[in-house]
Amino acid sequence: MTPSQLEARRIQNELKRLERGEVREVKLGRRMLKRGTVLTITGERGRFVFHSAIVKEGECQSICVFGGPPNREHWRHFRPERLGVVKRAR
Repeated sequence: MTPSQLEARRIQNELKRLERGEVREVKLGRRMLKRGTVLTITGERGRFVFHSAIVKEGECQSICVFGGPPNREHWRHFRPERLGVVKRAR
């Protein structure tokens, strides 16, 4: 792919994310979650890394994270109410 094609694809992907309401930073309560923030999820084992959030009508609907128990990490979506402790902000 040429650089201009790569740039066009990047822009298309960004527009798709915006249409879905996906954002890379979100404020939940007093916490600001940015991409790469390490956190815990209530009722789940392991650590999770924040990736993005789905926001509709100004309210966070779900958060997308990567993580879980060691050697069993994968992509997960959770309701914001399940967010536990923010361990490390990037």
